[in-house]
Amino acid sequence: MGAAEFNRKLYEERLEEDPPDYQFEFFRVKRLMMLSMIDNEPEKILELGCAGGWLGEKLKRKFKAEVHGVDISPNALRLAENRGLIAKEFDLDGNRWPYEDNTFDVVIAGDLLEHLFDTETVVAEAYRVLRQGGLFIVSAPNINCYYNRLWVLFGKLPYWIESAPNLVFVPLAKDFGDTFFNPGHIRVFNKESLTKLLEHFEFEVELIRGVPLGFTEEETPKRFRFLRRMAQGVENYFSRIPTLSSLILAKAVKR
Repeated sequence: MGAAEFNRKLYEERLEEDPPDYQFEFFRVKRLMMLSMIDNEPEKILELGCAGGWLGEKLKRKFKAEVHGVDISPNALRLAENRGLIAKEFDLDGNRWPYEDNTFDVVIAGDLLEHLFDTETVVAEAYRVLRQGGLFIVSAPNINCYYNRLWVLFGKLPYWIESAPNLVFVPLAKDFGDTFFNPGHIRVFNKESLTKLLEHFEFEVELIRGVPLGFTEEETPKRFRFLRRMAQGVENYFSRIPTLSSLILAKAVKR
C-alpha cells in the first residue's frame, strides 16, 4: 500500500463524524496559533489537508475570505463543504495543483508535509500559487524535541515516526490508547530542515515558533492525571525553544 492509499484509508475512517475524533487539544491550540500568524488581509486562502474544515471555517469568519480546501478524503471534503469551504479532492503528493499561478494570499499546510513522499513539489507549488507577498504557514512535528532526545539516548524509538504502517512502538503508547495511532508519517522535520526546505524554494522564513502539546483531563490516562499540570508546564516552557519544542510552526513569505 502506497502513502496516498494509506492516508486516504486512515483519514476516511477518522473523518466519518463531525467533529473528527482525533481533534485533541493540541490540534486546536496549533490551528489557533496558525490563525494568529496571518497578518495580511487575505481575500483567497488555500488550506492543504483541510480535514473537516474546522480551521477553514474560522478563516472565513475572521477574514471574510474565500477559503479553498484540498484533502484526499471524501468524508473530510463533505464536512468541509458543510462549513462553507470550496473543497476539492486531490492527491498533493508529487502532482501539480489545479490552481493558476498567483491565485492565493495565504496557503496553509498544517500537519501535512510529514505525510508526503514528495515534499519538494508541495513547497514549490505553494510558491507558485501564492501572490507576491503571500504567506505560507506550515506546521510539523519536531523529531528533535526534548523528550525524543532522551528516548533515543535510552534506545527507544522517538515519537512522530513509525516503523510499520499500522503498529505503534513508541514509548507509553499502550497507556494512551487511541491517542497514539500511527498517523502515516514518512518524513521528519526539525527547525533547521524545515527552514532549509522553505528557503530552497525562495521563501523568506519570517518566523518559526514552537507549539506545546496539551491534553485535557479527559484525554489523559487516569494514572497520569496527577502529573498533567506539571507536564503541561514543561511543554509550555520548551515550546519557547523551537529546536526543542514538540511541534514547530513556520511563517514564510513569497517575496
